[in-house]
Amino acid sequence: MRLELQSLSFGYDESRMILQDISFALEGSGVFCILGQNGTGKSTLLKCIVGEEKATGRVLVDGRDYSKYTQRELARKIAYLPQTHVPTFPFRVIDVVMMGRSAHMRYFASPGAAELKLAMDNMEFLGIERLRDKPYTNISGGERQLVMIAAALTQQPEFLIMDEPTAHLDFGNTHRFLDLVLKLNENGIGILMTTHFPDQALYLGAETLVLKDGTLWKNGAAKDVVDEQGMSDLYGLPVHIGRIGSRRVCVAGEFENGER
Repeated sequence: MRLELQSLSFGYDESRMILQDISFALEGSGVFCILGQNGTGKSTLLKCIVGEEKATGRVLVDGRDYSKYTQRELARKIAYLPQTHVPTFPFRVIDVVMMGRSAHMRYFASPGAAELKLAMDNMEFLGIERLRDKPYTNISGGERQLVMIAAALTQQPEFLIMDEPTAHLDFGNTHRFLDLVLKLNENGIGILMTTHFPDQALYLGAETLVLKDGTLWKNGAAKDVVDEQGMSDLYGLPVHIGRIGSRRVCVAGEFENGER
């Protein structure tokens, strides 16, 4: 799939522009990360891409204007996971996951055995099959994140867009999630995600876009974009790039005697 933005800008009024003249194209089923400080427009950019916010400029999906797709057509192309999802009704987890099939079913049709199997396969893939019959309102924030990913996979999109997907995960689950992103990508799903942590872009080997002051400041491979000077300038503190074994890492802060 090809996702292209052409001169996209967004503001709540002319004196408060959040995004200005953003243009880029994401091609294929790669992993793409968006970096930037708080308030620079990362979440807003995703909302503009999926049509939750009305921006100027154009968003093209496979060369076709986003607005020309029906919601059902788009759901077969793109799944979007917001940063937070507040549960309202105590649906069973399995029912929440099966809701991902709505774009592929006839109107007013009920999910059947095929939908149930697909939902369970995705829950097993994510290691959350034990949650099947629990009320969605009674599970943790990290578990809800995995349930929403399972629902998105059941939707069978070509592209998965996630806003700070590790925000509610602990240290261990954050790294398990990053490995999951790589596994999803190996299975042919394109991933676009925002993150506060440059090290995640390096870990994923992602094509990396950096927002600064509402503009696209840098764009390229993580190994080229996530550098000491650029990240220090972006976040306003010393940043160091080093290695642990074969892996490049990005850490913040001063080091005594220049040691890393």
